[in-house]
Amino acid sequence: MKRIATCIEVCWEFMASLSKRDKSAMLPILIFTLLAFNAGNLRAQSPCVPDCDIQCEDQINVSLDQSCEATITPAMGVINLDPACNPVYDIVVYDENGIEVPNDLVDLSHRNTILTFHVTTPACSNSCSGDILVEYKLRPKITCPPDLTLSCGALNILGVPPAVGACAGFEVFLFSETREPLLCDDDYTNIITRTYKAVDEFGNEDVCSHQIMLERLKLNDIIFPDQRTVAAGDPIRCSDDRYEYDQNGFPLPWPMDPTTGSGSGVPILCDPFTGSGTGMGPITGSGTGITIICPLTGSGNGVPLIPGPFTGVDTNIPTQVGCSAVVLYTDLELPQIGCVRKIMRTWEVREWWCNGENSRGGIQMIEIIDDQAPEFVCPSDFTVTTNDDCAASVEMPPVSPVDDCGNGFSVKIDYPLGLLQENGGPVELQTGNNIVEYIVADDCYNTRSCTVNVMVRDRTEPVTICDQDVDVNLGFGGMNEVFKETFDEGSWDECGLDRIEIRRMDTLCVASDTLWGDSVYFCCSDVDRTDLMVVLRAVDLGGNTNQCMIRVHVHDKIPPSMTCPTDMTLDCR
Repeated sequence: MKRIATCIEVCWEFMASLSKRDKSAMLPILIFTLLAFNAGNLRAQSPCVPDCDIQCEDQINVSLDQSCEATITPAMGVINLDPACNPVYDIVVYDENGIEVPNDLVDLSHRNTILTFHVTTPACSNSCSGDILVEYKLRPKITCPPDLTLSCGALNILGVPPAVGACAGFEVFLFSETREPLLCDDDYTNIITRTYKAVDEFGNEDVCSHQIMLERLKLNDIIFPDQRTVAAGDPIRCSDDRYEYDQNGFPLPWPMDPTTGSGSGVPILCDPFTGSGTGMGPITGSGTGITIICPLTGSGNGVPLIPGPFTGVDTNIPTQVGCSAVVLYTDLELPQIGCVRKIMRTWEVREWWCNGENSRGGIQMIEIIDDQAPEFVCPSDFTVTTNDDCAASVEMPPVSPVDDCGNGFSVKIDYPLGLLQENGGPVELQTGNNIVEYIVADDCYNTRSCTVNVMVRDRTEPVTICDQDVDVNLGFGGMNEVFKETFDEGSWDECGLDRIEIRRMDTLCVASDTLWGDSVYFCCSDVDRTDLMVVLRAVDLGGNTNQCMIRVHVHDKIPPSMTCPTDMTLDCR
């Protein structure tokens, strides 16, 4: 007898020999589970006898737990196998591609796939197999809100209750709503039953319902929208793209998308019964994060009364259905002063109650201003060349202004020599860098400008004029310095010359004469040479150069001089 280390409880293995001759032959293993009790007494439970003739289920369905996984055991797949016998059997699980699943542990990645299990009895090496369908059936759980009392209008911005889920993403939404009208009730208009549903990505769902007592509209608790005027410091700017407008160009009171837009304002119902403490989150535009501030208290318990036909942020429920009321407004455009558009908006809130009607109204002034200049893309800097007059007639490109308010625009181009009252066109510019300014203004005198650097360069070579042949006579001493004016016959440039300079092609007189300078030297070595050349170069103010060649003939016309000896007498003897 020996203890089995892998047994779940206190297990021992008993063996009996068939005969004395064959001590290695064993009877089928009998495993008894021995439980320890007080005072060390032991009691044997029912034996776990490995069955060599095991039979597996054709397919088992396994549901994942809260940890999104499940361990496959032999007792799941073998028919009539006690889970206590799991350690006696071996099991291997393979995925749909025949790859062994580590530790026989399946998870969400195996959901709705067919796996294979293989169970073996080590005692007699017998086995069986079957399929596994992995499922996920844990549904999300809604925290159902209690019954509520809500202010009229708060129903439309009441959020959905929270919910929790195990392994799958889910969505909670309003599934259905029924209303029981309360006619002529002094306090309430409807008993509303709302049913919410939470559905995860695998189709598992949870449902809950609660009742809402909807209060009558309290007209005296309504605050009408603030003035949107220049004097109040809060006009509407026509360039503000958060606003939406109706067919008349009047701003809508409430944006279609409260998360990105803005409105000119709606009446606010200030009432403490707005669902705080309901477990459904604050009244913030159906989860949009927009808190409605009540001007009477400065707190976030205000309910927006949005004009019909549909007044809910995320619902298609008209205000009048829940409140037995309607929110109306009419717009009257007043004469425009300058660039300020004036709209007088008249608000009216009506309640129908017990065959009668109650109402309350207010006036809101709205001013739409244009204080933004048109926008445009400034042309890039560029370079042009001069014409024959050392100037440039440059075609300035037009720009494409955009004015958000559609008030029209004008373009002027200011340049050093004048002002062009057009959107692009020819201008005369001088050599060098010219700063050209584009000035764009709308009809409300909002201006925007930019500057363009136009470089006018002289890229035309100067004209060089020089003698073809020049005769040079040497002076006393056999040298003669000849200046550049001797060779120049009127070189010029339309933009002006910077300098004229000369040099010899070669020399045996003064070595530096092969460099550009104002003069060159000639000497006796140059006499009677037929290949003696001088180069004249003109450089204009733009750095452009041109040159011409002069052939020089050097003459020695100074007669030789001598000193005659004095008379003398010679004795012929």
